[in-house]
Amino acid sequence: MTIFVVYLLATGIVAAWLGQVMWRHLDGFDWQYRSDDVWTGFWLGVLLWPLWLIVRPSLILRGTTVLADDNLENFDINGVLANRRRQVHQAIKNPPSCGARVSYGFPDFEHDSPVQTVFEAADIEAHFKGRELPLFWGDEQEALVVFIKGRDDSSPETTPIPEAVDFEDMAAELIDAGIGEVYCAECGAYCDAHSLEKVVPPLTPGWNFADYVCPAGHKTFRRKHIHILPAGRGVSVR
Repeated sequence: MTIFVVYLLATGIVAAWLGQVMWRHLDGFDWQYRSDDVWTGFWLGVLLWPLWLIVRPSLILRGTTVLADDNLENFDINGVLANRRRQVHQAIKNPPSCGARVSYGFPDFEHDSPVQTVFEAADIEAHFKGRELPLFWGDEQEALVVFIKGRDDSSPETTPIPEAVDFEDMAAELIDAGIGEVYCAECGAYCDAHSLEKVVPPLTPGWNFADYVCPAGHKTFRRKHIHILPAGRGVSVR
C-alpha cells in the first residue's frame, strides 16, 4: 500500500512537471500542428515514467516526451510543419537583412549539395510585381515581400533568402526567364542565367528532368521538369 501511495505521489509530480514544460516551452504552432503528439507524449510520460527513467531519463527530466526534437531529421511531419510555420512567422516579425543581391541554394537532383544561385533583389521584385507568388503558404509570401522590400541597395553583401521561404519554384522561374546567375562548379565561376541551355531529354512516364548547361558545356544542375502519368492519365508540370 505504501509503495502504491508513493507511486501515485511520484506520478502526480511527473504530471505537474510535464505540464509546466508544456506551459513554458510550447507555442501556438505546437498546439495547432502537434497537439495530438503532445498529449500522447504527456500521457505516456505520466503512465510509464518509471520505465523512461531507466531507459531514457531525458524524456522525463528534460520533458522531451512532449517537446519536438531539435533535429529536423527526427521530426515527424507535424513537427516539421510547426517548426516551418514558426520560422516563417519569425521572418515576418524580425526580417533578416537584405542587400542588393540575394543568394539561394537551388536543389540539385544529381548531387547532395545545392547549386548556388544569385539574383538582384530588384529583379525579383520587378519580375513578380503584381502577381501572386508561387509559394504554398500565404505567410511565406508576406515574409519574402517584407524581406525584399526592406533591402538596402547600398549594401555590397550578398544575403541569403530566408530559409523559412521555399524559394525553389521562384528561382526556377527566374532562371528560365534568364534572370540571375548560376554557379558552375567545373568552371569555378558564376554564369548568367540567360547563357544557360536548358536540355530536356525525350519524355517518358514518371518524372522527367531538365539539365541546365553552361556555355562551356558543363551541367550546372538538374531539376524536376515535368511528370507524366502512365497510360495517358495526364501530365503535371513543375
